[in-house]
Amino acid sequence: MPSRVSSPKLVGRDGEVAVLVREIDASAAGSPRFVVVRGEAGIGKSRLVQEASDAARGQGTLVLVGECLDIGSAGLPYLPVAAALRGLARAVTSETLDNLLGPARGDLAAIVPELANDAPAP
Repeated sequence: MPSRVSSPKLVGRDGEVAVLVREIDASAAGSPRFVVVRGEAGIGKSRLVQEASDAARGQGTLVLVGECLDIGSAGLPYLPVAAALRGLARAVTSETLDNLLGPARGDLAAIVPELANDAPAP
């Protein structure tokens, strides 16, 4: 199986990175954002998100990422949101989850069991 080769420098995406960084900065300033990156397979979406996420994490920002899975017309509902919330459950304490999710925590636990108040620590 061939290995994947990737340049250490992101090329030709300065505008897209700038948009993501602007949204991250707005979120850090208290204006929460939800960003969706979409496009055809193989155009560099994952790399773009990785670059912006790395920059945000370098500033101490908690970044949640969820990905879609192309499995035809059936799809998996809520997969990207569930993946992002699963990352949140792993990154913060139960008390912080209570503060962030409030009364929605129980409802969200229906799609992400790790969010349940009685879930074991990850």
